[in-house]
Amino acid sequence: MVYLINTLGDLFDYALQELAKSKELGLKLEGKGIHRFGHLCTIALSTRETVFIFDVQQLKYMEKTCWF
Repeated sequence: MVYLINTLGDLFDYALQELAKSKELGLKLEGKGIHRFGHLCTIALSTRETVFIFDVQQLKYMEKTCWF
């Protein structure tokens, strides 16, 4: 199963719970110049069964606009 996570909420929380339970994780970063001054676009984290793709740009926007 593949999930795209671009908002904070139940799916985001579910992803964190599932990833925390896993003993092995896969990681993939995408963006322009993945370094200190680069531009990160997505982070994909996976277990053996599930892939969670985090839209970093959208989540960053949500963090700035939400009042928690």
